[in-house]
Amino acid sequence: MAGTLYLVGTPIGNLNDLSPRAIETLKSVDFIAAEDTRVTLKLLNHFGIRRPLISYYEHNKVESAAVILPRLLGGESCALVSDAGMPAISDPGEHHGIGGPGAERGHHSARHVRPSDAAVHV
Repeated sequence: MAGTLYLVGTPIGNLNDLSPRAIETLKSVDFIAAEDTRVTLKLLNHFGIRRPLISYYEHNKVESAAVILPRLLGGESCALVSDAGMPAISDPGEHHGIGGPGAERGHHSARHVRPSDAAVHV
C-alpha cells in the first residue's frame, strides 16, 4: 500500500503558533522533507520531535524527489514543510515535484495540515 504525503504549514514567526494537528503529524510520519533542514530542526527540537529529515528545496528537488517518491510508493509517510508558511504555495513543491508523478498514477495521496482553508486563500 502506498504512503501519504502531508503538506504541513509551519509558523511564520512564533514557533508556538504551530497547530496541535501539525505537531501530531510531524511526530507520526516516517520522515520529513524540509526546505531547509537547519530551520526545520529548530522547530522539531522546540517540540521534542525526532524524525529523519531529507532536504527538499528549489535546487535539489529533482534529486530529492527521486529519493522521496519511492519511499512514498513503498508505503512510508512524509511531511513536506517549508521554512515558514504553507509548502507548495510558493516554495519547493509548488510544481508538485513530489506529489505530481505519484499522484498522477494514483499511488499516494497528499493531505494538507493547516488551521483552516482560509489560511490558504489569504
